[in-house]
Amino acid sequence: MSKIKDQILRDQDIQMKDYFKVMDKMYDALKPEPKLSEKDIVKMESSYCNSSKPFDIKSNEIVSFNSSNTAKTIKDAAWEQ
Repeated sequence: MSKIKDQILRDQDIQMKDYFKVMDKMYDALKPEPKLSEKDIVKMESSYCNSSKPFDIKSNEIVSFNSSNTAKTIKDAAWEQ
């Protein structure tokens, strides 16, 4: 490519990066994310540890990884939950 085309592409790349930086700053200013305190995190962890749902759900089923069975298995697993 010519030097002019290369320069135009570089300029467009810089403009896009600057645009996304500005948009990110605007979004952060308009929609700040809620911050969790240490107390909130400890409370969430303790409630999860005390929940009746086990951490690991193990199945005794043997699942084939053939493509024809994978979609059916995913669908069946979704219905079980």
